[in-house]
Amino acid sequence: MTKAISRGNSKEAALYFDQVLPDDFFASLKAGSDDEIKNLIIHIVEDYEESKALFEKLVGSQCRNDDFDYLTSLNRARTAAFSKYLIDVEGARDPAFTDRVMKGLQKAQQLCELDGIEFKGDYSTSELIEFRRKSFLLQQKLFERLGYEAAPVWTHPKVFPSLSSDSFGENASSVFEFSLRDLQLVDATKLSWRQIMEFREDEDNARRLRGLRLFFHENLKGKDKSFITDKMMSLQEEHVAAAHFWGMETKRKSFSAIFDQKTSLIPSGIAALLSLAGTIPPAISIGLITSISFGHILLEVARRNIEYNEAKLNDQGVYLTRLKKLGESGKGGPFDVAPSNTSHS
Repeated sequence: MTKAISRGNSKEAALYFDQVLPDDFFASLKAGSDDEIKNLIIHIVEDYEESKALFEKLVGSQCRNDDFDYLTSLNRARTAAFSKYLIDVEGARDPAFTDRVMKGLQKAQQLCELDGIEFKGDYSTSELIEFRRKSFLLQQKLFERLGYEAAPVWTHPKVFPSLSSDSFGENASSVFEFSLRDLQLVDATKLSWRQIMEFREDEDNARRLRGLRLFFHENLKGKDKSFITDKMMSLQEEHVAAAHFWGMETKRKSFSAIFDQKTSLIPSGIAALLSLAGTIPPAISIGLITSISFGHILLEVARRNIEYNEAKLNDQGVYLTRLKKLGESGKGGPFDVAPSNTSHS
């Protein structure tokens, strides 16, 4: 697993994966005045040339010169469709806003027609819903051509809830969240893109830094708790050593992997850890947290109900890290707080 699609946390994804497809458009809208999110994404609107250059370097050699513009146009089009829907439901905010939305929809129509998709252009509610579905499929088609159709999503807890509904209707989904808590992880908000791109050239330290991410996918079947604890501690030490070699700050954080209820898709490493705890995921009730300690590191397993487009929660899952708040007990997950809350462990 060397590729990831990033939504709202591209700097961190670039540290942990060889190739990254930054899909930060909606995160940039979500960020607003949020300095933490601003420090983790590529700024598609404000810094166009720099963002395009970073996008092409991170995606890889299969990236075409117009892919960045095409993905940005698709995301703008989807935003325009949703905005027009809101205008129809809530009324127009002002003529200038409506004009921008209509121009976005016209661009959306052109994109659809270029891909052979008929679009009547009457912009009724039903057609807006259908267009958003079609534009999402166009995005998936682009991801497939770039080789990211089976890539996991790397995101941020402040952004993930905002991505929970990619249609106008609600879509509830049951997921399992696996979290390694009380880790020392790189603070990517303190890094410049130049530092990150230079670090990526250091293959040895990049491998050492990424060991903790790969831990969930290690073959731990038949290994006892002592072996797994030693392995986990060793990977933590390697991560910190690689970070400090490059002068990177680390902070106390948690690392979470989120998968849907198809338990056959849970990584082998997690399955082995659960067997030590005598836990079978389907038996976990909604909201209940099961935990097992490995030295000072705690593995927590929780089952949640969330509103999320199933097409986005692919078989490779969603990953994110969260800072630990002072005085926090360590319990909880990204879905048991209001979306506007700050990140937590």
